[in-house]
Amino acid sequence: MSLLSILYASRPWSFTASLIPLLHLSLLYPSPTNSKLLTYLTWLPVLLSQACSNYVNTYTDYHIGVDSLTSSGGDRGIRDGHVTEGGAIRMAVATGALSFSAHWLCVRGDFATWIDCVYLAGVIVSVGYTASPLRLKYIGLGDLSVFLVFNPLLVSYYLYGSLVLPPPTEPLDVGHLLLPTDPDQRSLLVSAVVNLLPLTLLTVAILHGNNLRDIEGDRKAGVTTVAGIMGETASRAYYAALVIGCYLGLWFLEFRGNDDAAAWGQGGRGGGLWEGVTVTPGRMAWLTLPLAWGNLRRVWRGEYDNLDEDTAKMHTAVGGVVAGGIWIMGW
Repeated sequence: MSLLSILYASRPWSFTASLIPLLHLSLLYPSPTNSKLLTYLTWLPVLLSQACSNYVNTYTDYHIGVDSLTSSGGDRGIRDGHVTEGGAIRMAVATGALSFSAHWLCVRGDFATWIDCVYLAGVIVSVGYTASPLRLKYIGLGDLSVFLVFNPLLVSYYLYGSLVLPPPTEPLDVGHLLLPTDPDQRSLLVSAVVNLLPLTLLTVAILHGNNLRDIEGDRKAGVTTVAGIMGETASRAYYAALVIGCYLGLWFLEFRGNDDAAAWGQGGRGGGLWEGVTVTPGRMAWLTLPLAWGNLRRVWRGEYDNLDEDTAKMHTAVGGVVAGGIWIMGW
């Protein structure tokens, strides 16, 4: 296996699902230590954990026959010879070990078992997306698991790992970890979750685009996904709702306003080319509407080839321009 083949099998196009939210969180909630290194160190375990999950997904889908029945697009790592079944397992173990090492050495700090709980919960759900015994994707819980991993768990891990939220003083309680008892900390955590919701909808849309394309193959392999349960017509509407919901969510955040470091509704005025121009993340997102329209037209025409990858590109574009808006506002 060449290095390029190994990288291809990790599905790098999917890393936007964690990279873009982490970028937004880093811009909106920078570490109070003024250490950019501490902020970015929280990215490493997350990205490595996603790579591990992708390799597990590649192996499991091929092993049970989902990918061998898929006609086009999607995960072709093993089927196209980029990695063997054994190679996928070895890479899953390697990236998983590196993720845990990065978490243990770089992020734990004063949190110890607190942040360990968030990290392990994220790993269990993401790996259990296809791996036994959970196999969440195959029992119609794939969308929910993706939402949990890339919103509340990711938000909690970043905020605690970068010390935006201080180490808890109360005894270990998972409920307190996800929803702190301190009103200010709870408000910050809830605000971060809400700010990330529009992008999370697009993250779920990436998964749903994959499952919409693979409805027939999944059924033949005995796999039950949300798309399979809903059927093709309802799944098209669901995909459209996720995409439109993202833009409506950004619009809502713009007019709702926040008390965060970069208040969405207040906008900001940049210098240079941006002199005198009021910029908000929601308005920046309008630049990506042609991409969204193109994907929605394809879905309603029943053209699903590479829909997951194209939705990931839209996710990157939306997240990128919104991040640019947040940065300009804080200029």
